[in-house]
Amino acid sequence: MNCIESVFNISEKFMENPFYVFIDYDKIKEVANLMINSTFKKFEPAPNNLTKEEIKQECYLQLLGGAINYCYWYGKHDIRPNDCESAKMFDVINTVAEEHDIYSEIFIDRLHWEFTKERFPLLEERIKHINEITIHGKDFIDILYAFLTNETIYSNLPPIMEYMICLFPGYASDMFLKRASLFFLMLYRKFGWFEKDLHTIHIPADYQVPKMLYYFKCFSYSSELYEKIKNSMLIAKGSLMECEIRAATIVVARKLCELTGWNVSDVDAWFWLRRKKCNNPFHLTVTTDY
Repeated sequence: MNCIESVFNISEKFMENPFYVFIDYDKIKEVANLMINSTFKKFEPAPNNLTKEEIKQECYLQLLGGAINYCYWYGKHDIRPNDCESAKMFDVINTVAEEHDIYSEIFIDRLHWEFTKERFPLLEERIKHINEITIHGKDFIDILYAFLTNETIYSNLPPIMEYMICLFPGYASDMFLKRASLFFLMLYRKFGWFEKDLHTIHIPADYQVPKMLYYFKCFSYSSELYEKIKNSMLIAKGSLMECEIRAATIVVARKLCELTGWNVSDVDAWFWLRRKKCNNPFHLTVTTDY
């Protein structure tokens, strides 16, 4: 069983006899029809005139950003010093990259400085994960690029993901491999890579997509879990509550892919782009997984 299959297998096991999250397959069919009939424009990769080295640098920055793309709040979802969020995190990386060689020590030192100055949560973990990328990151991107230019294995995603998570433990530590799957979705969205293999990958299960699946009634919560989410009470990482939320997200998204014929990137984007139109709170788990 490869790493992607293992995520689906784990998710299905959690959902066999759930205690806190209950999937509604009739509602999933309704939402699939809503998606199909919406005006949503599915992704089409735009042509680019980047050089080989520029593409590699963009991939490296995505790898670096993906390694620290998690938990931007303190205590409540709206307690965010300096309005920390994913977009700001990538802005910091790209701004420093414009000033320094991205493979240099000074680039990494400046990232440490900027993320500290901006008061990003889980700072020690972020610095640790940044440092992991500096060890094998450039070599991994060289291998990734060579992998993608070999047409005989162009769409074979699981082996390269497994190689990545073995090189970078920070990516591997999440049972549901959220940041690992998102890294490859971002490469697809930027360059159109792995298009033929996206039907095999799982949705990045985080805070926002479960919030939206609950909003669209694709699943419901037990009263105990609902009260915790409604009242901004922390849910422990690795607890049955948290695992069922994320497992249900992966199972439902896979079903929506089947019913719509969309790939997982488009299903993810359909919900993600609607997240600010929904005032429902998301579950609060302090984690480096998402």
